[in-house]
Order: sequence, then structure tokens, then C-alpha cells
Amino acid sequence: MLRFAATSARRSAARRPARFLASAKHAAKPRAPERDLSSRQLFAALGLRTFSREELRQRFDAADADADGYLTRHEAAELFGGALDVEADRKAAARAVLRRLDKDRDNRVSWDEFRSTILEEASRRDKRIWPLAGTMFLGGLSVGAVMPIMPILVSELGLGPADYGVVISAFGFLRRVGIKL
Repeated sequence: MLRFAATSARRSAARRPARFLASAKHAAKPRAPERDLSSRQLFAALGLRTFSREELRQRFDAADADADGYLTRHEAAELFGGALDVEADRKAAARAVLRRLDKDRDNRVSWDEFRSTILEEASRRDKRIWPLAGTMFLGGLSVGAVMPIMPILVSELGLGPADYGVVISAFGFLRRVGIKL
């Protein structure tokens, strides 16, 4: 039964009208997939460290091979040089750079667009940092609250110096093994 179903499926595929085959034959070639270029990759390709106006201008001028005051797709592709192995990846990265930096959509990036977009990207924060920052804040807050009242707590509980040492040592040990309080 299974053999019969497969055979009939092949026969019905062979009987399909030629118009389906012709339309598939003349379909547009798929473009290379667009790359989503991270800010870190862009900054690394540019070699940015301080994001000062002078450094940005120097990197822009170095990338602007024909010194016309604009970065084109070709110049953006050269920017990545040997950073990407495959030519298709380099072209996709260039399209991603233009898509991100070209604010007026004229297929070239001016100095003002470059500077403003790079500074905007550098000041943007990843939303994933907030839970981590909140955890660190609460951990620091707890240490800040516990340490000043430890002597009062020890005297109220009637603990001796050895007992106090054990409590403080346990706190230090937990910090040493990586458990943040």
C-alpha cells in the first residue's frame, strides 16, 4: 500500500502542467541572506576603542577609499577585509552596515550619519543587563546592610569572638567560591 502511494505521487508529479515548471524556472534567484551585524562586530571591524571625535574621523577617512566624503557599499565591504571568510558574507555585512548607518537611504553614508549612528550604537544598552544589574545591586545592598549591624547582632546574640569569626569566615568563603550575597 505504501509502495503504491509513492508510485502514484510520482506519476501525478510527472503529469503536472508545464506552466508550474516554467514559473519555477524563471523565478527570481534568491539573494544572499541579510546579516544582522552586531554593534560589537561593527566596532571591531572599525577598530574603535575610545569613540572620540578624532578616532571616528580617522576611521571614517580610512574607510572612505576614494575620499569623496561618503562610504559606499563597496567601501563598506572592504572595511571587513579578511574579517569574514566568504565574499557573500562580506557583501551581506556591507548591506547590513549600510542599512544600519545610512539614515537618509541614499545608499551611501556621510560623515554626519556615520558619527551620529556610531555614537548612538555605542550608547545603546542591551536589555539583558537589567536583571543582572538588579541582582548585583541587591547583593551589594545586602552586604551594605549586614556588615554595619554585624557587631550589634553579635552582642545581642551573645556571641563570642570565635563565633563572630566563624560567621565572617563563612561570608568570606562564600564570596571566594563565587556565591554573591
